[in-house]
This record gives sequence, C-alpha cells and structure tokens, in this order.
Amino acid sequence: MEFPKIEVLKNEEVLDIHNSALRILDELGFKTDSSDIAELMRRNGVDETDGALHIPPRMVEKALDSTPKSIKLYTPSGTLSRTIGDGVPLIFTGHQAVFVLDHGVSEPRAGRKKDTRNFTRLANAVEEIDGIAVQVYPQEVPGHSAIVHAMESMLTYSDKPMFFAPEHGNAFEAICDLAKAASGSSDLGERPFLIAQPSPLSPLFWVEGSSRCIIEAAKKGIPLAILPMPVPGMAGPVTLAGALTLQHAETLLGFVITQLVNPGTPVIYGAAWVTFDMAGGGIDIGSPEKYLLSVATPQLARFLGLPCMAAGPDTNSHILDIQNGVEKALSAAADMLSGTDIIVNTGMFSNAMTVSLEQVLIDAEIVSMLRRVRRGIEVNEESIAVDVIKRVGIKGEFLTDPHTLSHFKQELWDTRGRLFQRDKADKWIASGAREAADRAHERVEEILSKPPREFPGSDQLSEMEKIVAEFDKKHTLE
Repeated sequence: MEFPKIEVLKNEEVLDIHNSALRILDELGFKTDSSDIAELMRRNGVDETDGALHIPPRMVEKALDSTPKSIKLYTPSGTLSRTIGDGVPLIFTGHQAVFVLDHGVSEPRAGRKKDTRNFTRLANAVEEIDGIAVQVYPQEVPGHSAIVHAMESMLTYSDKPMFFAPEHGNAFEAICDLAKAASGSSDLGERPFLIAQPSPLSPLFWVEGSSRCIIEAAKKGIPLAILPMPVPGMAGPVTLAGALTLQHAETLLGFVITQLVNPGTPVIYGAAWVTFDMAGGGIDIGSPEKYLLSVATPQLARFLGLPCMAAGPDTNSHILDIQNGVEKALSAAADMLSGTDIIVNTGMFSNAMTVSLEQVLIDAEIVSMLRRVRRGIEVNEESIAVDVIKRVGIKGEFLTDPHTLSHFKQELWDTRGRLFQRDKADKWIASGAREAADRAHERVEEILSKPPREFPGSDQLSEMEKIVAEFDKKHTLE
C-alpha cells in the first residue's frame, strides 16, 4: 500500500475553516489599489462598501466549478511533462534568493547572472528535480530586470517546466515574450510550461503589480499558483486555525479573480508558510508550526478538489549543518507525505535568502528518500514470501536466493552514487572522511564541467537577447 497521506485536520474542521473563509469574503471583503480588479468586480455585480469589495459565496462556488481539477504541464519544447494533481509531488528548485554561498566559503555573496545559468544547468541534470524556479536574482543587473535576466538563463539552459513570481506587469510581459521565443509558440496556454505565482498582500489586499500579473496570466491561460502569506501573529492571526482561515479566504479570492477574467484558467492552491519568532523578532521558516500548516494546506486543497503547492524543504540555518538537515528533512516530509502536488524551494536555506549548488543536490537526495517512503509497502503473495522463507529454511541466507535477486532493485532504495554514505567508519576514513557537502561539490563540478547545452536554436537565442536588451533599455530610460 502506498504511504497514506498524513493529516492534521478532521473533516469537520476543514469544513469549518472553509465556511469561515466564505464569511470573511462576504462580510469583510477585500480591497485593492488596482482599478482593473475593482472594475472587474463591479462589472460582475460585487457590492462595495467604503472601498471594500464583498464576494458572496455563490461567486466563490461558481469560480470553483470552472477551475480545472488537474493541469497538464509541458516542457518548453512541447513535450508533456507531468499532470499536476495526479497525486505525485513535482519538485522545483527555489526561488528568488539574492545570495549564493560557494562551497568552502563562510560568507554568502550577491547572486549574479552566471549563477542563474549554473543553477539551471545543474537542476536540469538532476533526475529528482522536475522543474526550474528562479533560483537566484542576479544583482549586477537593474533590479527591475533581475527576474527577466534570470528567466532568459532558465529558458536557455533547461527544457523543464518553469515557475516564477512576477512582481510587476512589465516584467511579466517580457517573460512571456521570452517564453514565446524559446518555445516557438505564440499561445502559452495551449501547452503550458510556465507557472506564475502572484501574491496578495495579507491581509486581503491586492496591489497593482500582482493584480496586473494575475489578470494577464489568466487572459493567456497560463497556470497560476495563488500564494497568500498571512504570517501568523504578523500578517494573520497567531492561532494556526485563524491563519489557515485567512489564507483560505485569500486563495478563494484569487480563484474568483482568475475565473472572472477567463473561466477555465488553471489555478493551484498555494502556500509558503512561515511563522513569526516572537522571541527573536524575525521570520521562522523552520518552526514546527510550519510543518503543521504545511500538512493542513493540502487537506484544504483536496476539499476543493484542486491541486496545491508548498514551499520546501526550508530551513533557518545559514550553512549546510545539522540544523539545516533536520529542518529540511522535516519540511520536505511534511510536504511530500501530506499530498502536496508542487514543492518549490530546493537548494535554499538561510530563511530562503541564500542558495547553494551543493544544497540542490543534498535536497534532491532527501526528495529521493521520501519518494521511496511514499511508495509504501506492497503486500501480496509474492512479497509476503512464505514459500521463500520455507525454501531458505531455518538459519539459511537470503542474499543469493532468486527471490532477492528478482526484487531487490525495485524494493530497496538504490544507494549507488549517493551523497549520504553507507560505508563503515574505517572505509569512510580511508576514503578521505568527506562530508555530504564535499561529495555534493564534487558532483556539482562534474556536471558543470560538461559543455553547456543551449536548448533553443541560435535564432531563438538572438531574439531572446534582443527582448532582454530592449526591456533593460526601456525601463532604464523610465
């Protein structure tokens, strides 16, 4: 049997949260500084009181009815990659860090465009990584252009699906132009390979930049991951149930917006939980409450019958140490064993501000182990193996038995070539007593030493370079 999905909420508690979220949207409503969002609501008969727009439950129900229950996700070259919502988590790199920690160095440095190339090439070569997110913002380019430059590198050096969080409409349009050039397709919704992540400002406010992105993505049919951030005790109630209720309300609101713009737009129920450290005064991305909230979120998404995403594996640690490993393993387990469909943030640490090439590979190893856990235990006459036990007999050995030879490759996690060592201490010491990060660094160098592969053709690459140059020039002049 496949490992059962872990849960933290009873069915009636999920229903209570959902109904309470509907009350919030109806009785309190939301506000926006986007004239487009406000006009969209008014055209559809939404009541307005003192600038607050009130969403009735029937409008939410209608939006949920038209939201697809699963999403076919493609590669930029047009090959079907996976189906979001088929019950198997997709793992993406993470996601808009600003610092890079090089191996053997104690202080992180500012990310550069060459880093976006290297992270993309590495992630494209790692089997456990299903998609590429904007791993690091290049800091040597103008701030408004960072995400555009990063997406150019991603579209150049990978043919995996891609995830990004547009911060303003101009960058979003430039990214769409890049995606069209790289893929050779003028319709990004026909075989979608991009997932855009717009976020409201918690609590219950849609700013102009995110509003433009959600509207334009919905018009194009690009899948959207709605990602509220109601930090408990800071931008949301300190009680976990209250934070979940606010997050659910904001997510439902995102569904309403997308379906009013373009019914049938694919939408993902998003969550990137952190808590507020009341003792230290900072954001806590490795708290036990994060894991509880991460388990609860897929339950709310399943209640709606929709796919969901989460941020993980996460850690507060600033280096690749024991804290890093513990928090990342717990975070990844909470996401992968609860039924999350997309997990974005591999390779990140230090409160999601810093990335490391070695961390990508270590996280991929954690993912690989958890995928084996998710597969569970197959129980049937062949696997119970009564005849095998009788044949081998008392004090016999199973290592050379045909049953072992037939099943060990499928049954046991393959340890060959892994970063986490399984040798006895004397053999480990004799081979250099290397830590996992050292072995990861060797693997990184091996992958990046190979000639880079550019996936689009030369004409497409030239067009992409032109799009980026024109974007830089236009917005520098502004």
